[in-house]
Amino acid sequence: MIPYGRGAVAGIEYTGDEAATEIKGLLNAVVQDEDSYDRWEALVLRASELEGGVTRNASPHAIELVRNVYDCFLYKFPLFFGYWKKYADLEFAIGGTETAEMVYERGVSAISTSVDLWTNYCAFKMETCHDNDIIRDQRQAHCSLAMRVSPLLVLRLKPAHSQL
Repeated sequence: MIPYGRGAVAGIEYTGDEAATEIKGLLNAVVQDEDSYDRWEALVLRASELEGGVTRNASPHAIELVRNVYDCFLYKFPLFFGYWKKYADLEFAIGGTETAEMVYERGVSAISTSVDLWTNYCAFKMETCHDNDIIRDQRQAHCSLAMRVSPLLVLRLKPAHSQL
């Protein structure tokens, strides 16, 4: 695991054979301009596509690279909820439920007001968890968040609540 923060991407190395020159070029491009979203996006996409898509059957080099790239990318751009979802899906394919859940937890901690990320996290829990209490707690946290994020939603729900 590499340290995070400005310049951390320079510490990422890829020792695999597939597309080594291309990956090194993409890494160098990001090192030259860490603020370029386009360069990061190209690196994330290419790293994710190694070996036909990184899964638990991928080489340890490819798995380490894609994890380091996502970690650095999301440290730099934590508000991109779609990438938290992609990373969680990738971790589910690599390490299963626990590693995907850790990514979701990091994501909702980084952007706790993202209703979209919470919705994806709740859907993930409903698909992978068979404990109704945990699912109910997750839904309550999501609904509580939605109420805080959108005062208009609260106003919209008041008439319906008063009819109960």
